[in-house]
Amino acid sequence: MICRFRINYKMEIRLNRSFLVVLIAGLLAIPTDIPFSWPSPELPKLYSNDTSINPLGRSITESEDAWIGSLLFLGAIIGPFPCGYIAEKFGRKPALLVTAAPLSISFFTLAFAKNINLMYFARAIAGFALGASYAILPLYIAEIAENHDRGALTQILNIFWAIGNCLSYSFAPFVSYKLFNLIAAVIPTAFLVLFFLLAPETPYFLARGKDDAKIRQSLMLLRRNPSQTQITAEIKEIQKQIDNEENGDLMDIFKYPNLQKAFLISSVLLASQELSGVGSITTYLQLIFEASGSKLSSEMCSVISSVCIFFASMVSPFIVDRQGRRLLILGSLFGLFVSLFAIGGFF
Repeated sequence: MICRFRINYKMEIRLNRSFLVVLIAGLLAIPTDIPFSWPSPELPKLYSNDTSINPLGRSITESEDAWIGSLLFLGAIIGPFPCGYIAEKFGRKPALLVTAAPLSISFFTLAFAKNINLMYFARAIAGFALGASYAILPLYIAEIAENHDRGALTQILNIFWAIGNCLSYSFAPFVSYKLFNLIAAVIPTAFLVLFFLLAPETPYFLARGKDDAKIRQSLMLLRRNPSQTQITAEIKEIQKQIDNEENGDLMDIFKYPNLQKAFLISSVLLASQELSGVGSITTYLQLIFEASGSKLSSEMCSVISSVCIFFASMVSPFIVDRQGRRLLILGSLFGLFVSLFAIGGFF
Protein backbone atom coordinates (compact mmCIF):
# COMPACT_ATOMS: atom_id res chain seq x y z
CA MET A 1 0.00 0.00 0.00
CA ILE A 2 1.61 3.24 -1.14
CA CYS A 3 -0.15 6.54 -0.81
CA ARG A 4 0.97 10.11 -0.22
CA PHE A 5 -0.78 13.26 0.81
CA ARG A 6 0.45 16.72 1.75
CA ILE A 7 -0.58 18.65 4.83
CA ASN A 8 -0.21 22.42 4.46
CA TYR A 9 3.24 24.05 4.21
CA LYS A 10 5.12 21.16 2.57
CA MET A 11 4.72 18.70 5.43
CA GLU A 12 4.38 15.32 3.78
CA ILE A 13 3.14 12.17 5.46
CA ARG A 14 3.78 8.92 3.64
CA LEU A 15 1.36 6.08 4.19
CA ASN A 16 3.23 2.79 4.13
CA ARG A 17 3.66 -0.34 6.21
CA SER A 18 5.61 1.47 8.93
CA PHE A 19 2.79 4.02 9.18
CA LEU A 20 0.25 1.22 9.60
CA VAL A 21 2.43 -0.39 12.29
CA VAL A 22 2.54 2.98 14.07
CA LEU A 23 -1.27 3.11 13.96
CA ILE A 24 -1.38 -0.32 15.59
CA ALA A 25 1.15 0.85 18.18
CA GLY A 26 -1.13 3.84 18.80
CA LEU A 27 -3.69 1.39 20.16
CA LEU A 28 -1.32 0.99 23.11
CA ALA A 29 -0.87 4.76 23.52
CA ILE A 30 -4.63 5.29 23.98
CA PRO A 31 -5.12 3.05 27.06
CA THR A 32 -1.72 4.15 28.37
CA ASP A 33 -3.09 7.66 28.91
CA ILE A 34 -6.57 6.68 30.09
CA PRO A 35 -5.34 5.77 33.64
CA PHE A 36 -4.02 9.35 34.04
CA SER A 37 -7.44 10.89 33.58
CA TRP A 38 -9.49 7.87 34.76
CA PRO A 39 -10.02 9.19 38.31
CA SER A 40 -11.51 12.45 37.04
CA PRO A 41 -14.83 10.94 35.84
CA GLU A 42 -14.78 7.84 38.05
CA LEU A 43 -14.01 9.27 41.50
CA PRO A 44 -17.33 11.20 41.63
CA LYS A 45 -19.07 7.85 41.02
CA LEU A 46 -17.04 6.19 43.78
CA TYR A 47 -17.97 9.01 46.16
CA SER A 48 -21.65 8.41 45.45
CA ASN A 49 -23.84 6.50 47.90
CA ASP A 50 -26.03 5.32 45.02
CA THR A 51 -25.30 1.60 44.65
CA SER A 52 -26.46 1.68 41.03
CA ILE A 53 -23.55 4.03 40.27
CA ASN A 54 -20.91 2.99 42.80
CA PRO A 55 -19.70 -0.63 42.42
CA LEU A 56 -18.32 -0.60 45.97
CA GLY A 57 -21.78 0.00 47.42
CA ARG A 58 -20.43 2.76 49.67
CA SER A 59 -18.69 6.09 49.39
CA ILE A 60 -14.89 5.95 49.38
CA THR A 61 -12.89 7.86 51.99
CA GLU A 62 -10.40 10.64 51.25
CA SER A 63 -7.58 8.25 52.13
CA GLU A 64 -8.84 5.70 49.60
CA ASP A 65 -9.20 8.49 47.05
CA ALA A 66 -5.53 9.41 47.59
CA TRP A 67 -4.37 5.81 47.15
CA ILE A 68 -6.39 5.39 43.95
CA GLY A 69 -4.70 8.46 42.52
CA SER A 70 -1.15 7.85 43.76
CA LEU A 71 -0.70 4.11 43.16
CA LEU A 72 -0.64 4.76 39.42
CA PHE A 73 2.47 6.90 39.76
CA LEU A 74 4.15 4.50 42.17
CA GLY A 75 3.66 1.71 39.64
CA ALA A 76 4.99 3.95 36.87
CA ILE A 77 8.29 4.31 38.74
CA ILE A 78 8.81 0.53 38.66
CA GLY A 79 7.58 -0.26 35.13
CA PRO A 80 10.50 0.98 33.00
CA PHE A 81 13.10 -1.20 34.72
CA PRO A 82 11.89 -4.78 34.05
CA CYS A 83 10.34 -3.88 30.70
CA GLY A 84 13.45 -1.94 29.70
CA TYR A 85 15.51 -5.06 30.45
CA ILE A 86 13.15 -7.15 28.31
CA ALA A 87 13.44 -4.60 25.49
CA GLU A 88 17.23 -4.78 25.54
CA LYS A 89 17.51 -8.54 26.07
CA PHE A 90 14.64 -9.99 24.04
CA GLY A 91 13.45 -7.18 21.79
CA ARG A 92 11.17 -4.15 21.61
CA LYS A 93 8.20 -6.18 20.37
CA PRO A 94 8.12 -8.64 23.31
CA ALA A 95 8.53 -5.72 25.72
CA LEU A 96 5.50 -3.92 24.27
CA LEU A 97 3.43 -7.10 24.43
CA VAL A 98 4.40 -7.52 28.08
CA THR A 99 3.48 -3.86 28.64
CA ALA A 100 0.00 -4.18 27.13
CA ALA A 101 -1.09 -7.23 29.15
CA PRO A 102 -1.24 -5.41 32.54
CA LEU A 103 -3.42 -2.71 30.98
CA SER A 104 -5.99 -5.27 29.86
CA ILE A 105 -5.89 -6.95 33.28
CA SER A 106 -6.19 -3.58 35.02
CA PHE A 107 -9.30 -2.41 33.18
CA PHE A 108 -11.03 -5.80 33.38
CA THR A 109 -10.29 -5.86 37.12
CA LEU A 110 -11.68 -2.35 37.57
CA ALA A 111 -14.80 -3.28 35.62
CA PHE A 112 -15.71 -6.12 37.98
CA ALA A 113 -14.05 -5.03 41.25
CA LYS A 114 -16.33 -4.84 44.29
CA ASN A 115 -13.43 -4.42 46.69
CA ILE A 116 -11.22 -1.36 47.15
CA ASN A 117 -8.07 -3.52 47.37
CA LEU A 118 -8.74 -4.89 43.88
CA MET A 119 -8.97 -1.30 42.65
CA TYR A 120 -5.62 -0.56 44.29
CA PHE A 121 -4.10 -3.57 42.52
CA ALA A 122 -5.57 -2.51 39.17
CA ARG A 123 -4.27 1.04 39.48
CA ALA A 124 -0.78 -0.15 40.48
CA ILE A 125 -0.38 -2.50 37.50
CA ALA A 126 -1.80 0.18 35.18
CA GLY A 127 0.97 2.45 36.45
CA PHE A 128 3.53 -0.29 35.80
CA ALA A 129 2.33 -0.50 32.19
CA LEU A 130 2.19 3.26 31.85
CA GLY A 131 5.81 3.75 32.93
CA ALA A 132 7.00 0.97 30.63
CA SER A 133 4.99 2.21 27.66
CA TYR A 134 6.33 5.76 27.89
CA ALA A 135 9.86 4.34 27.83
CA ILE A 136 9.53 1.72 25.08
CA LEU A 137 6.78 2.84 22.69
CA PRO A 138 8.60 5.96 21.38
CA LEU A 139 11.76 3.86 21.04
CA TYR A 140 9.96 1.24 18.94
CA ILE A 141 8.46 3.84 16.61
CA ALA A 142 11.77 5.70 16.23
CA GLU A 143 13.56 2.45 15.31
CA ILE A 144 11.08 1.32 12.64
CA ALA A 145 10.76 4.73 10.96
CA GLU A 146 12.81 6.07 8.09
CA ASN A 147 14.82 9.21 8.80
CA HIS A 148 12.52 11.52 6.82
CA ASP A 149 9.36 10.15 8.49
CA ARG A 150 10.63 9.73 12.05
CA GLY A 151 9.53 13.13 13.36
CA ALA A 152 6.02 12.89 11.93
CA LEU A 153 5.50 9.30 13.07
CA THR A 154 6.63 9.95 16.65
CA GLN A 155 4.36 13.01 16.82
CA ILE A 156 1.40 10.75 16.03
CA LEU A 157 1.84 9.28 19.52
CA ASN A 158 0.76 12.62 21.01
CA ILE A 159 -2.52 12.38 19.12
CA PHE A 160 -3.21 8.88 20.42
CA TRP A 161 -2.34 9.91 23.98
CA ALA A 162 -4.78 12.83 23.60
CA ILE A 163 -7.47 10.43 22.39
CA GLY A 164 -7.03 8.50 25.64
CA ASN A 165 -7.65 11.68 27.61
CA CYS A 166 -10.66 12.53 25.45
CA LEU A 167 -12.23 9.14 26.15
CA SER A 168 -11.95 9.69 29.89
CA TYR A 169 -13.17 13.29 29.92
CA SER A 170 -15.76 13.20 27.13
CA PHE A 171 -17.17 9.68 27.29
CA ALA A 172 -16.71 8.23 30.78
CA PRO A 173 -18.87 10.80 32.65
CA PHE A 174 -21.90 9.82 30.57
CA VAL A 175 -21.72 6.00 30.77
CA SER A 176 -21.66 3.53 33.62
CA TYR A 177 -18.49 2.78 35.55
CA LYS A 178 -18.47 -0.84 34.36
CA LEU A 179 -19.11 -0.06 30.68
CA PHE A 180 -16.30 2.47 30.42
CA ASN A 181 -13.75 0.09 31.96
CA LEU A 182 -14.82 -2.75 29.68
CA ILE A 183 -14.44 -0.51 26.62
CA ALA A 184 -11.03 0.62 27.89
CA ALA A 185 -10.00 -3.03 28.36
CA VAL A 186 -10.85 -3.91 24.76
CA ILE A 187 -8.29 -1.45 23.35
CA PRO A 188 -5.06 -3.00 24.76
CA THR A 189 -6.50 -6.45 24.07
CA ALA A 190 -6.95 -5.50 20.40
CA PHE A 191 -3.39 -4.14 20.42
CA LEU A 192 -2.05 -7.45 21.74
CA VAL A 193 -3.65 -9.42 18.91
CA LEU A 194 -2.85 -7.02 16.05
CA PHE A 195 0.66 -6.19 17.20
CA PHE A 196 1.57 -9.84 17.73
CA LEU A 197 0.31 -10.82 14.26
CA LEU A 198 1.35 -7.84 12.13
CA ALA A 199 4.20 -5.88 13.71
CA PRO A 200 7.86 -6.85 13.12
CA GLU A 201 10.79 -6.49 15.47
CA THR A 202 12.77 -3.30 14.87
CA PRO A 203 15.75 -3.56 12.49
CA TYR A 204 17.91 -1.72 15.04
CA PHE A 205 17.42 -4.42 17.67
CA LEU A 206 17.95 -7.20 15.12
CA ALA A 207 21.18 -5.52 13.98
CA ARG A 208 22.64 -6.12 17.43
CA GLY A 209 22.32 -9.84 16.84
CA LYS A 210 24.15 -9.58 13.50
CA ASP A 211 21.35 -11.59 11.84
CA ASP A 212 21.36 -10.17 8.32
CA ALA A 213 18.43 -12.29 7.13
CA LYS A 214 16.10 -11.14 9.92
CA ILE A 215 17.10 -7.49 9.43
CA ARG A 216 16.31 -7.74 5.73
CA GLN A 217 12.97 -9.38 6.47
CA SER A 218 12.05 -6.60 8.91
CA LEU A 219 13.04 -3.84 6.48
CA MET A 220 11.18 -5.52 3.62
CA LEU A 221 8.03 -5.43 5.74
CA LEU A 222 8.49 -1.81 6.80
CA ARG A 223 9.70 -0.08 3.63
CA ARG A 224 7.97 0.82 0.36
CA ASN A 225 9.01 -1.79 -2.22
CA PRO A 226 12.73 -1.41 -1.44
CA SER A 227 15.45 -2.73 -3.71
CA GLN A 228 18.15 -5.01 -2.34
CA THR A 229 20.62 -2.16 -2.82
CA GLN A 230 18.52 0.15 -0.63
CA ILE A 231 18.14 -2.55 2.00
CA THR A 232 21.90 -3.17 2.06
CA ALA A 233 22.64 0.55 2.37
CA GLU A 234 20.20 0.96 5.27
CA ILE A 235 21.62 -2.09 7.06
CA LYS A 236 25.11 -0.56 6.83
CA GLU A 237 23.81 2.74 8.23
CA ILE A 238 22.00 0.99 11.08
CA GLN A 239 25.07 -1.11 11.89
CA LYS A 240 27.21 2.02 11.94
CA GLN A 241 24.90 3.63 14.50
CA ILE A 242 24.85 0.46 16.60
CA ASP A 243 28.65 0.33 16.61
CA ASN A 244 28.82 3.97 17.74
CA GLU A 245 26.42 3.23 20.61
CA GLU A 246 28.42 0.19 21.72
CA ASN A 247 31.64 2.20 21.75
CA GLY A 248 30.07 4.72 24.12
CA ASP A 249 29.69 4.51 27.88
CA LEU A 250 27.09 5.88 30.29
CA MET A 251 29.78 7.83 32.13
CA ASP A 252 30.57 9.70 28.90
CA ILE A 253 27.64 11.94 29.82
CA PHE A 254 29.71 13.40 32.65
CA LYS A 255 33.02 13.51 30.74
CA TYR A 256 32.18 15.65 27.71
CA PRO A 257 30.78 19.23 27.93
CA ASN A 258 28.36 18.78 25.03
CA LEU A 259 26.84 15.68 26.64
CA GLN A 260 26.72 17.40 30.03
CA LYS A 261 24.74 20.26 28.51
CA ALA A 262 22.33 17.88 26.75
CA PHE A 263 21.85 15.90 29.98
CA LEU A 264 21.17 19.08 31.96
CA ILE A 265 18.63 20.39 29.44
CA SER A 266 16.85 17.02 29.30
CA SER A 267 16.75 16.75 33.09
CA VAL A 268 15.36 20.27 33.51
CA LEU A 269 12.66 19.65 30.90
CA LEU A 270 11.61 16.35 32.47
CA ALA A 271 11.62 17.87 35.95
CA SER A 272 9.52 20.80 34.69
CA GLN A 273 7.00 18.39 33.24
CA GLU A 274 6.72 16.20 36.32
CA LEU A 275 6.75 19.06 38.85
CA SER A 276 4.24 21.18 36.92
CA GLY A 277 1.28 19.60 38.69
CA VAL A 278 -0.25 18.43 35.43
CA GLY A 279 -0.55 14.89 36.76
CA SER A 280 -2.60 16.01 39.77
CA ILE A 281 -4.81 18.31 37.71
CA THR A 282 -5.40 15.58 35.13
CA THR A 283 -6.29 13.10 37.85
CA TYR A 284 -8.73 15.35 39.72
CA LEU A 285 -9.95 17.62 36.92
CA GLN A 286 -13.68 16.98 37.36
CA LEU A 287 -13.48 17.37 41.14
CA ILE A 288 -11.54 20.63 40.67
CA PHE A 289 -14.29 21.99 38.42
CA GLU A 290 -16.91 20.96 40.99
CA ALA A 291 -15.01 22.82 43.71
CA SER A 292 -14.66 25.92 41.51
CA GLY A 293 -18.40 26.62 41.56
CA SER A 294 -18.57 27.01 37.79
CA LYS A 295 -22.01 27.54 36.24
CA LEU A 296 -21.12 24.86 33.71
CA SER A 297 -21.35 21.28 34.91
CA SER A 298 -18.06 19.62 35.81
CA GLU A 299 -18.73 17.04 33.08
CA MET A 300 -19.07 19.74 30.43
CA CYS A 301 -15.94 21.52 31.68
CA SER A 302 -14.06 18.24 31.33
CA VAL A 303 -15.33 17.82 27.77
CA ILE A 304 -14.09 21.32 26.90
CA SER A 305 -10.70 20.49 28.42
CA SER A 306 -10.45 17.29 26.39
CA VAL A 307 -11.20 19.20 23.18
CA CYS A 308 -8.40 21.66 24.02
CA ILE A 309 -5.98 18.78 24.70
CA PHE A 310 -6.85 17.10 21.42
CA PHE A 311 -6.57 20.37 19.46
CA ALA A 312 -3.14 21.06 20.99
CA SER A 313 -1.93 17.57 20.05
CA MET A 314 -3.07 18.11 16.47
CA VAL A 315 -1.47 21.52 15.92
CA SER A 316 1.81 20.94 17.79
CA PRO A 317 3.44 18.95 14.92
CA PHE A 318 2.78 21.85 12.55
CA ILE A 319 4.17 24.39 15.02
CA VAL A 320 7.28 22.25 15.48
CA ASP A 321 7.68 21.98 11.70
CA ARG A 322 7.49 25.75 11.21
CA GLN A 323 8.91 27.25 14.40
CA GLY A 324 11.00 24.48 15.96
CA ARG A 325 10.79 22.72 19.29
CA ARG A 326 12.33 25.44 21.45
CA LEU A 327 9.53 27.96 20.89
CA LEU A 328 6.86 25.34 21.56
CA ILE A 329 8.54 24.26 24.80
CA LEU A 330 8.92 27.85 26.02
CA GLY A 331 5.31 28.62 25.12
CA SER A 332 4.11 25.51 26.94
CA LEU A 333 6.11 26.35 30.06
CA PHE A 334 4.74 29.90 30.06
CA GLY A 335 1.21 28.55 29.67
CA LEU A 336 1.79 26.22 32.63
CA PHE A 337 3.03 29.12 34.73
CA VAL A 338 -0.02 31.27 33.97
CA SER A 339 -2.56 28.48 34.52
CA LEU A 340 -0.99 27.17 37.74
CA PHE A 341 -0.68 30.71 39.09
CA ALA A 342 -4.38 31.27 38.36
CA ILE A 343 -5.42 27.98 39.98
CA GLY A 344 -3.25 28.65 43.04
CA GLY A 345 -4.65 32.17 43.38
CA PHE A 346 -8.26 31.02 43.02
CA PHE A 347 -8.12 28.21 45.56
